[in-house]
Amino acid sequence: MGVNLNIPIFRWGARFKTNRQQKAYISMQRLQQSYVEDNISEELSGSLTKLKETEEQVKTANENMKLANENLEIVSFSYNEGKSNMVDVLSAQLSWTQAQTNVINAYLAEKMAIAEYRKVTSE
Repeated sequence: MGVNLNIPIFRWGARFKTNRQQKAYISMQRLQQSYVEDNISEELSGSLTKLKETEEQVKTANENMKLANENLEIVSFSYNEGKSNMVDVLSAQLSWTQAQTNVINAYLAEKMAIAEYRKVTSE
């Protein structure tokens, strides 16, 4: 007949170890949660910054398009009046074409930035 004693005081070391393991696990979970929160915040901040940048690019591209359009009109008028040559007209047309391309690319970049922002915010 053996006596089996199961007094809680004799398991103090095991309980202390289990308690430390649980605290370590909770700390690890909090660290992982913080890491995920930081990644989400970084993605959101990045997409919002990109969206603002593309909005400014669209604004700048539209302003440049207006200037290229005015320049083309002035050079074409000067050519018709005999004050300008064909090279100037062709140069103005090239500038207008490049400005138009920049506007299209800026709008495309803006649409892509909006899509990325919506993806990040899960809209």
